[in-house]
Amino acid sequence: MGPIQVTSLSRMKPKVCGVQTFHVERIDTRWVTRHRGVAVARPELVAMQLFAVLSYGRASRIVDRLWSMRLLTGRSLALLLTDLGRRGRNGIAALRIFVDDRGLDYEPPDSGLESRVEQILARAGINVRRQVHLGSEHAWNGRVDFLHETLPIVIEVQSEAFHSSLTDSEADRARIQGLEAAGFRVVEITDDQAFTDPRSVVEAVQAEISGHGRQIGDHGR
Repeated sequence: MGPIQVTSLSRMKPKVCGVQTFHVERIDTRWVTRHRGVAVARPELVAMQLFAVLSYGRASRIVDRLWSMRLLTGRSLALLLTDLGRRGRNGIAALRIFVDDRGLDYEPPDSGLESRVEQILARAGINVRRQVHLGSEHAWNGRVDFLHETLPIVIEVQSEAFHSSLTDSEADRARIQGLEAAGFRVVEITDDQAFTDPRSVVEAVQAEISGHGRQIGDHGR
């Protein structure tokens, strides 16, 4: 886990093996809470500190993980930015960019697998919306992992760990049939593809996009 880091208003002596100590002039008590009786920084303050000491990419990944664990939200980060966002405070500028890029109501990926697929699609220039609720007043098709930004193409991410049983397979098949009956085309992506063959993920989605274009052309004739 690494060394324990302790922040104090006083200079702590003597130093303890395995503990890093830091002296600060003041601590923003609003952004401190208690865990098992020990005063600790709130996740929002930790996020600001991460952006102060790590690269933007690495800090973003960690804070996204905190967000997906529901330890903080866009609105709680915005509150910290309002409270501590004066110029000169390390980490504030990068944290503000992070929040602005996602928006206050951003919903982080439910899993590392979804995050991986989202990155693959973004790099290929394929714009999608994540965790979209599909349905109408007449029929409910549930929530899908990804929906193409402009086309009725659904991308479902399947993990072998959770979708390999007969029951899961039958449920997935029924779900896909329901989506197709509602006019959606479904592309299924496996965890093996996402982590070992990302090109196949892009090719599968692009094939469906091309097929949709041909279908529109045929209807036009």
